[in-house]
Amino acid sequence: ADAAYQAEIAARDLALAARDRIALAAWAESCTTCEGKAEVETEIERLRQAEVLIGPCLAAAGLPQQGGPRQLEEIDIATARTACAAALAELPQNLQVRVVAARIDQAEGRADLAAAVYDEAVAAGLPEAHGLAAYLRFTPPDGSIPDVEAAAAIAGAGALLGDWLSKEILILLYSRDMVAGHTPDEAVAIARDIADQGDVVGQFFLGYFLQ
Repeated sequence: ADAAYQAEIAARDLALAARDRIALAAWAESCTTCEGKAEVETEIERLRQAEVLIGPCLAAAGLPQQGGPRQLEEIDIATARTACAAALAELPQNLQVRVVAARIDQAEGRADLAAAVYDEAVAAGLPEAHGLAAYLRFTPPDGSIPDVEAAAAIAGAGALLGDWLSKEILILLYSRDMVAGHTPDEAVAIARDIADQGDVVGQFFLGYFLQ
């Protein structure tokens, strides 16, 4: 009984940390002891309301996991700026919107501004910020030497929170034996995980590994 209780609490805390409304709703519906259910229900409603405001911004410049464009070049800057400005006007402190707005900055070549926001959001535990911050360490826009260790550490934390881009970066690093203690076999497992979730990059790598 104690093990089941601890597992339920861990699932709740993971869903709260990831700000995953669907996972939180599933937890609230299936929980047994339901400790902290009021907090979960409050967070579900907060996230639902935020999704309505944030939706157009995510669609215009969010990550693929959020329904947005994969490549920075695919972002329509004018449309994205308008959508995200409207969301920021209502939710000025919302880190998710600020990170998406920073992705627009990155698309415009202002990687330094974007990096500062990504790092702030990583410190706050926002899942999608991890992959973005790790990517800038792995492929520095100024052409400097990649910081593989930092990229791996940040992406590893993001992967635990379910971020696709973080997992894609780990696939690259692990498949090339670039991180001590990690193997290509782990890259295959990660690729299979996100491929099953619908990530096209994960699907590509899984097909490549199988071939």
